[in-house]
Amino acid sequence: MGSFVEKYLLDFLGLLNRFTLFNAVRSSLGIIYPNVRKSYMLVDSWVVSFLVLSATASFFCITWSISGCLLSAIVVLACLRIYELVVYQARVTLASEEPVLSSRRIVILLLFNYAEITLWFTLIYFNWGNEFEFGAIGLSPFAKYLALSFFTMTSFGYSSGSPKTDSGYFITLTQSAIGFVMVLLVLGAFISEIRQKPQTHTGKQRTH
Repeated sequence: MGSFVEKYLLDFLGLLNRFTLFNAVRSSLGIIYPNVRKSYMLVDSWVVSFLVLSATASFFCITWSISGCLLSAIVVLACLRIYELVVYQARVTLASEEPVLSSRRIVILLLFNYAEITLWFTLIYFNWGNEFEFGAIGLSPFAKYLALSFFTMTSFGYSSGSPKTDSGYFITLTQSAIGFVMVLLVLGAFISEIRQKPQTHTGKQRTH
């Protein structure tokens, strides 16, 4: 009998997953293509597409100093996507009931998600640029915010920029917490991959 803490945690993550963009898209496609839930192509395409979108959106929004409703809409999408990534990867890593192709694939997708979150927070820092202060450095605006996001995500400390308001500290603490959770998920998936190899090898020996 499993732990009730584990059961309620997975049930809670399942509830949160219902309110993600990916779940809405997959459920809609499932009406037309019933086998879409068993396909890894949708997940892989979704991950790669949003990684490219996060890089493109953050670079051009910052380089061209885009503001107003367009920037706000993209930031809302970024927040929804970050929420989705944390919930989905937590469910997959913490023994989701969905079929898993391999632990190696989970690690690869986690690294993709890690990079995507870093890029989305780059855009978020740009949107709330007044909440942060930067030293006199010769970096482009995009490189400046990307450096802040990368060092915060990896918990290496602040780069040339640092928060100067409560809102700024809240944003950086949120990203640091997400980065810490993602690292734990990567380590958990990696350890699971190592532990499965001896079992697979033993299983093969028994069949001879």
